[in-house]
Amino acid sequence: MIKVIVDTNIVFSAILNSSGRIGKVLLNSRGVFHFVSCNYMLTEIEKHKIKLQTLTGLEPADLNEIIRSITCRIHFVSEEFISKANILAAEPLVKDVDLNDLLFVALTLELKGRLWTGDKKLIQGIVAKGFENIITTSELSEILDDIGRKI
Repeated sequence: MIKVIVDTNIVFSAILNSSGRIGKVLLNSRGVFHFVSCNYMLTEIEKHKIKLQTLTGLEPADLNEIIRSITCRIHFVSEEFISKANILAAEPLVKDVDLNDLLFVALTLELKGRLWTGDKKLIQGIVAKGFENIITTSELSEILDDIGRKI
């Protein structure tokens, strides 16, 4: 199973359009991908809940149900789980791109997984510094499609 570290913009995209490609990957890949994120994401979702409600036009209970259906597919870990060494290794990768992504990159290093982000600026910035543990929505979707064809 592929360990995939999910960042906040991926989950926001899935919340905004759960029937889109990102939503389908998150909701339909049990047993194929092991999605992981840090608790910080849950704080971010809560912080932006009113904006998400405005953008989706959903009633609070319906929005909460979509959030629950998406986040229940992700294993959340405490930031304390991430070693200081990996936080220090991630810092120079993100410091001039977006420090808000520090924990996601550090968790990717910690778990030796692949980072799933839709943030093109982040991808370009960390790839330019030699970070290659990234997986795209297209790649994830293609893996699911290939498995579907084999069944």
